[in-house]
Amino acid sequence: MYKVLAIGGKDLNFGFALAGLETYRADDSAAAAEALRSAAAGGEYGIVIIDEALTQSFDEKTAELLDSAELPVVVPVAGQMQWRDAEVIPPDDYIARLVRQAVGYELNIQL
Repeated sequence: MYKVLAIGGKDLNFGFALAGLETYRADDSAAAAEALRSAAAGGEYGIVIIDEALTQSFDEKTAELLDSAELPVVVPVAGQMQWRDAEVIPPDDYIARLVRQAVGYELNIQL
């Protein structure tokens, strides 16, 4: 059975640790990249949750792993969550980008 790993700063990891997940503290992109490569090579993790801010300056090889790995499934999440008024949410918001990446095309859902 595969495990789930969360890679991020102290605040992000605290919540995941409370939920019972394994965590790896990475305070910069280099540490996060090394943890991601290690998790991918080890074969024991099915899902790696990573702070999206840490992925912004990954080298080309690590960015490719982030986009194309079958296992573990890499899920970038916003480490700094904040409430916003619906009127100021940009059209290409975070959830829309995640869905577009996972599905391969953009879904427009009207409520």
